[in-house]
Formats: sequence, C-alpha cells, structure tokens
Amino acid sequence: MHLLNKIKSNDILTAFGFILTGLIALSVIARYNYLLFHILVELTSIVIMISLFTITWNIRKHIENHYLLVVGISSLFIGVLDLMHTVTFDGMNIIQSNVHYAPQFWIVTRLLESATLFTGFTFLKLNKRPNPTAAFLIYAAITAVIIAAILKWNILPPFYIEGHGQTAIKIYAEYVIIFILLMALFMLYQNKNYFDKRIYSYIFMSIVSAIISEICFALYFSNFDIFNQIGHYAKVITFFCIYRANVEEGFMKPAETLFKTIKANEIRYKNLSNELAAKNEEYVLLNEKYKQQNDLLKGNESKLKDLNATKDKFFSIIAHDLRNIFTPITMYSDMLAKNSMSLSPNQITGFSGNINAASRHAYNLFENLLKWSSMQSGKLVPSFEKVSIKGLLEEIKVVKTQLAGLKSIQIHFHINDHYAFADKEMVRTVLRNLVNNAIKFTSAGGSIAVTTYLENNTVVFCVKDTGIGISAAHIDKLFRIDSNITRPGTAEEKGSGLGLILCWEFVEKNNGKIWAESKEGNGSSFYFSVPEYQS
Repeated sequence: MHLLNKIKSNDILTAFGFILTGLIALSVIARYNYLLFHILVELTSIVIMISLFTITWNIRKHIENHYLLVVGISSLFIGVLDLMHTVTFDGMNIIQSNVHYAPQFWIVTRLLESATLFTGFTFLKLNKRPNPTAAFLIYAAITAVIIAAILKWNILPPFYIEGHGQTAIKIYAEYVIIFILLMALFMLYQNKNYFDKRIYSYIFMSIVSAIISEICFALYFSNFDIFNQIGHYAKVITFFCIYRANVEEGFMKPAETLFKTIKANEIRYKNLSNELAAKNEEYVLLNEKYKQQNDLLKGNESKLKDLNATKDKFFSIIAHDLRNIFTPITMYSDMLAKNSMSLSPNQITGFSGNINAASRHAYNLFENLLKWSSMQSGKLVPSFEKVSIKGLLEEIKVVKTQLAGLKSIQIHFHINDHYAFADKEMVRTVLRNLVNNAIKFTSAGGSIAVTTYLENNTVVFCVKDTGIGISAAHIDKLFRIDSNITRPGTAEEKGSGLGLILCWEFVEKNNGKIWAESKEGNGSSFYFSVPEYQS
C-alpha cells in the first residue's frame, strides 16, 4: 500500500509538472514557428491517445468501468483522425488541394470525441459488458467513412476560407460540439457514483478542457492567432486527463486489490504455520511417550516422517514459490513507480502483464495450499453423492477449452453418461488440476483428450496429452509429499508441485486410485478412478 501511495502522489505530480513544462516550451516555439508548434502539439495529443488505446486494449479484461473502456478504445481512432488533421494543416504541403481539409478533419474528429464522451455514459447502467472487439470494428468503420468523405468524396462544406476565416457552418458546428460536451458534463454529474473521486476529477477536467478548447476554436480568425494556440493547449490537457483516468481505473485499482489480497493471504499463511507447528509438537510428544515400545515406535516414526515431509514441503513452498512470486511483483511495480513517464507503452504493458501473471500464480498456490491444509487438519471430509459425469465434464469443458485456446491447443472431451458415487467438488478439483497440468506441459499446436469409461464397478477418468512427457525416474515420485517434482511449463508457467499431491489425497478420500503413464517426449496419460454409482 505504501508503494501504491507513492505511485499515486509522486507520479501524478511528476506528470503534471512534465505537461506544464511542455506547454511553456511550446508557447516559446509558437512565437517563432507556429507550424512547428502545431506539429508538436498534435503529435503529443496523438501519442497520448494511441498510448491510451494500447493500455486500455491490453488491460480491457480488468477495466470494470464500461464508460472508460469505450472511451479508451475510441482513442485510437480519434488519434488517427487527428493525424489526418495534422498532415493536411496549412503549410504541411503533404496533400496538395485548394480545399482546407484540416478544419474539416478537426470538426468531425471533435464531433466523434464529444459524442463518445456523451454516449459512453449509457454503457454504465448496462448489465452486459460492452464487446471490445465490436467497439473496435465500429470505430474503425466510422473512421474509414470520415476519411473517404473528406479526401475522396469531398462532400463536406468548406469550414475555412482564406482571407475570410471560419465559415458560419464551422462556427455553428463548434457550438454544437460545446453543447454536446455540456450534456456530457451533466451526465457525468448524474453518474458520479459510478466513479471514484480521483477518476471523476480527471474526467471532469477533461470535459471542461475540451469545452474551453472548442470555445477558442469558435472564436479564432486565423490558423495562427492566440485563440487557436490556447485551444491546442486545452486539447492536450483534455487528452492527458482522459489518459490518467483510464490508467487509474485499469492499473492502480487492480494493483491495490492485488496488494490487499497478498496482505490477507499473508495472515492466512501465518495461521497455517502456527497450526503446523502445533501439530508437529503434538507428534513429538507422542514419539517421546511411546519410544520404549518398539511396535508403536515404528508407527510413530512413520507419522513423524510424514509430518516432517509435510513441514519441509510447506516451508519449501514458502521460501521458494513466494520469493519467485513477490520478486517480479516488487521489481516491476518499483520500476513502474520510478520510471512510469519514461517507459514506452509496450514496456508498461509488459511490466503489468508480468505483475498479473505473478498474482495469478499466487492465487493458484494459495487455493491449493488452503485445500491441502484443510485436508491435513481433517477439516475437509468428503460428502458422497450421485455425480453425473456428463454434467461434470460439461462444466470443465466450458472453462478449459478457452484456457487451452490461449496456447493454440486442441482439447477434446469424449463425454459418456456415467454416474459416480463420490464427492463432486473433490472430483472436480482433481479433473481441473490434471487438465491444467496437461495444458501447462503441452506445446502450442498439441492436443488433449479427456475420456471416461467403466471398469470393475468404477468410473475411470483419463486425461491424455501430446506434451513433453515425464521420465521414468519421476513417474513414481509424482504423488509423494516428500518429493518436490516441479518444472516450468512449455510457456514457462510456474508451479508448486502441490496440485498432484492434492489430487492423490482427494482420490484416496473417495476410495479410488490415481496413476500416470508417460514416456519422455511422447506425452502423458493421467488416470484416476472413483466408485460407480449403484442404483
């Protein structure tokens, strides 16, 4: 939390200081070369908008505010149209024509921008999340039509006449844009409960700056007068504030949630450690009590060995996996805190992606450890019931087909209508872990098959993959608590080795068996059985 507060305070002050310094420098340039001033201002705006789109698109799954999601996607196309405005500006001489294209591109771009800022509020109350791909395609089509309408079809009226200045229709269009922005400001106030205070302030400032910009562009006479210059300054501030709002929503809030989750799980780990220490002390006392009796001594030695193996496994996970998890989180978040304004969008996306991957690994580790510890303490007792294998596999199929698709892996479910007599949640956990492992150790382009069959009054599950396989020396150690058999997946996915231990214990609790068949380099087949339901 201290790190997040540092990011929020220092980074924002640095950013505004940078913007202020840039505006002062631009005002000096405008006195000597207005064309250069216009190019620099517009390119700054374009870079901000494209960066905003890049960040929004890469973290679109984590942006909960639908308004900011739509605004972020639209920023790419607003940036493209602003680029067309820049290259057609008087003096650029890139597109030769008697028509003043730059004012036309300006008006249609601002109309698209103001319409997005206004209509985007309708998405806040929708129960269904907007489809980012559909929004991208719609804005792409609108942008293509605008460019064709101006450069090819030439259907827009003139908005600027040399020696005369702005036409009446251009001025009226500016006032229409101002009216739309005022309506957007009103809608923002009406929907302020959907935004946190910081994000609300950024959006408020962006719309006010946009209104100031349009007022200036409604009043100017020449492309090179003071109103035109002030309008461009206000435009940069508008885009910067929108950018900050999306970064705050898409990165800072998930990061804050992540740190809170880590803190909560740290407390859980301390409790687990205390429970384990208490259990260890209990078995030591038992060993002291019965050490003179040889028969009981052997049994207690076996229990003590298992307990020590459990303890060693636990502390091995704590020391190794948590260090591997928190090291990238600390390193990349620290780099973002210190260098956020100098990092490229691709670097920011990469760092945030690494933080996200580490947090997901932490979540999976926490989930398995909690279930495992409950099993060890005897709190987790199976609840036997009639389980539809068809229904269970359909549930797994929905989730895991999408996960396999991320690595271009084909996964096939051969679903039979069998029934088992077992704990449904435990069987689901075993299936999920085995399919996750198959995806983890199968390269892109490979395949996975999940099948079931009946044998000797049991339902046998098989998860078969075309992955990297397992050596014969490791097959017998897969389900042992005192053997830490872990290795990275084909995409360098991390693991703790605890998943298969959990599978073994859950299958044992359900009166079944679990085993594996594999040959290194030729894929693996994992089997487990549970009793068939007898009607």
